[in-house]
Amino acid sequence: MKTFLKCASNVTALILFLPFMVSCSSNSSGEWSEPKLEEFAKAQGIDLSKVEKLLVIPTEVTCESCVYQIVSFLNSLTFPQNVKFVLSSYSELSVQTFIKENDIQLNEQIYLDEDNYFFLNDLIMIHPVLFERKRGSLNKSELYPVNIAENLKNIFGMEGCNEKMIEEIFDLKIKGVLISKTDTDQSKSILLFRDIDDDQKQEEIVLSKESADLLLKYFKVNDFIQKSPKSFNIEVYEIVSEIKAINTKKTIKCK
Repeated sequence: MKTFLKCASNVTALILFLPFMVSCSSNSSGEWSEPKLEEFAKAQGIDLSKVEKLLVIPTEVTCESCVYQIVSFLNSLTFPQNVKFVLSSYSELSVQTFIKENDIQLNEQIYLDEDNYFFLNDLIMIHPVLFERKRGSLNKSELYPVNIAENLKNIFGMEGCNEKMIEEIFDLKIKGVLISKTDTDQSKSILLFRDIDDDQKQEEIVLSKESADLLLKYFKVNDFIQKSPKSFNIEVYEIVSEIKAINTKKTIKCK
């Protein structure tokens, strides 16, 4: 897993961030200034009146597991035009490094804060922040490990995957060699895996047929698969011989 919690590369950044290196269980949002948000939006050419959700993602000192999940959703799912994202850090180099390391494809809905505007104006601290329009006005809420998955499901669109597929695939844990796929009926499939070191040790994973069919676009029978929960990323090892396997890292996409 990519490490999002990094040391700043210069003394200024260290001084700026050091007081806020606290755990992901912190729960203080504090007051915030909507005019400051409007100022950033105006500079970026964002019409806030048409924005329903704006998710700001700190890329340096941050809640690592939160950002990891956001990036996974960002790389795999679609999102409506009225949803915007901001990647926020203290320098252009820092933001560009984050983008490259996480293979983020920029588009017209993703904006960059390269001079720590959101932090310096008390709009974020170390947690991702969601600004969401409710009853005409924008409300601010911080995202934590305990609530982030549900929030992300409400932010991202379901094009290409229904909600059931997203839940199944996102939470799925796999570690084994795929032996077979069996359709039990029109709605369910069983993926059978064996342990890489013990042929007698097997595990059945029951999924919706749609989820199983999507997964099999990324690997096949006799491949060794590793996938952690809370992610759309997988590692696929194509076993060539007893001593050789070709490793490929892939992202399951619903777009």
